Formats: sequence, structure tokens, C-alpha cells
Amino acid sequence: MPLCEMDKHRQYNKTVKIAFAYTFNDLDWLGGRNYYSSLFSAIESVKDKSVKIALVMGNDTITSLPEQFPEVEILRDSMFDRRTLGSITRRVRRLMTGGRGDPHLASFLTANSVDLLSHFGGLGKDSSVKTLGWLPDFQFMKFPTNWTPRQLKATKNTYDLMCKNCNALIVSSFDALSDLSTFAPWCNLPRYVLNFISLPIDIQNLRSLQSIKLQYKIPLKYVLLPNQFWAHKNHRLVVDALAILKKRGIDVTVVCTGQTIDIRRPEHFTLLMNKVEEFGISENFIALGLIPYSDVQALMAHASCVLNPSCFEGWSTTVEEAKTLCKQVLLSDIAVHREQAPSNAKYFLTDDSNTLANYLAESTTGQSSNYLETQSVRPYLEAQQVFGRRYLEIASLILEK
Repeated sequence: MPLCEMDKHRQYNKTVKIAFAYTFNDLDWLGGRNYYSSLFSAIESVKDKSVKIALVMGNDTITSLPEQFPEVEILRDSMFDRRTLGSITRRVRRLMTGGRGDPHLASFLTANSVDLLSHFGGLGKDSSVKTLGWLPDFQFMKFPTNWTPRQLKATKNTYDLMCKNCNALIVSSFDALSDLSTFAPWCNLPRYVLNFISLPIDIQNLRSLQSIKLQYKIPLKYVLLPNQFWAHKNHRLVVDALAILKKRGIDVTVVCTGQTIDIRRPEHFTLLMNKVEEFGISENFIALGLIPYSDVQALMAHASCVLNPSCFEGWSTTVEEAKTLCKQVLLSDIAVHREQAPSNAKYFLTDDSNTLANYLAESTTGQSSNYLETQSVRPYLEAQQVFGRRYLEIASLILEK
């Protein structure tokens, strides 16, 4: 089915409540947490009083979103926690529908006057609550060996049910839209592309380079790689490139931030750091792990350039953050990176360590771009409003059907 045309967001005749299900802890998926933070900020920048936002989560869910967005209604229930009476009841009632609905959740949402459940699965044909499913990416289809058979089966099943039971679907890129057609060619639901942007950056209060340098023991010149240490993020290519530079006698430092645990490949980080030791590049490949997001932003602002060697992305948060700060970026040559189209990017193949080594060597010799010198905050605010309006336009189309 072709991509639907979107009308201008218009004020509803009555107040509508849009709920988002938050079924993970912040530290389990920082990219997901930051995505919702960015989306809520964008919605708040453009919505009127006829739209209310709610966040549905378990009693045990750990997130800072309620503190960040005090105007968002928080709806907690044990059905989202593990091994609780609520979660068992929900599961049994879902099984009774043959996987075609979620009556326990539907009843909860109806009781709380929710009109649209966004970024989640379908509730069933008998539910008065509309559903907008979000398919973040199709990595499991492109790189199935990165998943255990159980994880692969569960993810495919979740996506399959969304394609069958939701009222409409969103993806984050046209590349993902193409993957959706491959995954479910039979799916005739309306589908929309919703490009997201990075979180707001408090430029005036960013930490200084000297402060960051002292705390994290990094050099004044460095390249930033702010990706989780997951197998498909392709850190190994960077290690190989740094090993090439070491043999050439060229000193380049890559500073990495992000979760060091890949639940699909638990041994990945240890094996990667063993290679770093073997190649003698411990001072060139610095893994900081999880650090405050404000420090990641400061590291990016002061970096010579930003690097993303990933083999796969649904829509790269790293690229969007670098675009916000007007940074030069070194990117793997994958379709979605081309689609994001940063103006000052250089591309390399995901297995081409020599080209990456050349780019890394060049990156630390030139003058780094500086957001404060080249831009105002206005372009970001405009992009944020576009993001918020596009989402509300999609929501309008679903609620009016």
C-alpha cells in the first residue's frame, strides 16, 4: 500500500488521549528512552490543549521520563511487570484470542479514557482504542545470526502481530519502509514514515573540553563513537582501522560511549577489548561505557568528528545528534545513512578498514566545526516542530477513521 498523504494537524472537537506503552527500563535501551524523550518534547512544542499524552508502564519500570515530563499522565499497572498476577492474567486473555487481541490491556486503556495506543501492538477488533504500531528496524531480518533462535522467533512474532492487528504502522525511514514490504508483503495497513530527531541540546551549559578531558582522561583531539557495544554496531572495524594507523605511526584516538552489554551476544565486548589489547591500541580505543547523556553531548560538541560504523540502523540517532551540532561525520555506507543525508559526511564500506583509517587520520588534522560559531538554535527548533506535527498528523488520520 502506498505511503499515505498527511493533512495538516487540526484541533480535535474533543480532548483526545494518546498513550505510549513503555515496557523497558531506561538502562535496558537508552536509544529507546531517548527516542521517547525526543518525541514527547516535539509533541509538546506544537500540540494544543485538545491533546493529552499518557505513558503506560509497569509498577516496577525504572525511568526518568515522568520527572522530565511532569505534564504527561503516568498509568502504571502490574500487567507490564514480570511474574505478577496482572501479567499472567493478561497473557491468558491474549492466548484466548489466539494472539489476535489484547483484551486485558484494552480494558485498562478504556477505563483510563485512552483514544489511541501508540508505538505498541494491536488490541483486537472489538477494542474502541485505536493502535499505531512502531517497527523500529528490521535488523533481525538482515542479521539473524546476531539473535538467538528464541529472540528471533519472539521479534518476528511481535512484528507479525502488529502487521495484522494494528490500525496503522509507522517506521523511521524509507529504508525501513522497504524492509516492511519485504517482511510482510501481504500487509495492507496504512503505513507512515516518521523521521525522528535528536534530543534538545543545552548549548549554553555544555561542559568545557578541559573539564571533560580531565574527568575521562582523554586527549584534546579525538573522534567520538557514541554507539552501544552491540555486534551490528561494527566497533571491530574501528579497532582494525586503528591497528592500521598504529603500524603507520599515526596516533588517533577514538572515544566510545554506550552500553557494553549485548544481551544477544554477551561475549562481544570482552572479545572486542581482547583485540584492542592484542593490537596494542588501548590508548587509541577508549571505551567509557555508560556516562551521563549531557557528557555525551559535550564529548560530541568538542570532538574532531563523529563516527558511526554500524552495519545496520533503522534511523541513526548518532547522525541526528551530529547534524544538530553541525559536526563532520564518518559513516558506514548503508542506505539509511545516505537517506539521513548529513551535509558534511564521508562514507566507507562496512568492511573497509583501510578507507576508515585514512578518514580517521584526516579527521584529527583539520579544524573541527563548532555549533556555537556556525548555527543558532532556530534550525533545531524548526526540525523539532516538524517532527511533532508529523506525528500528530498521523495520529489525526488514525483517530478520524
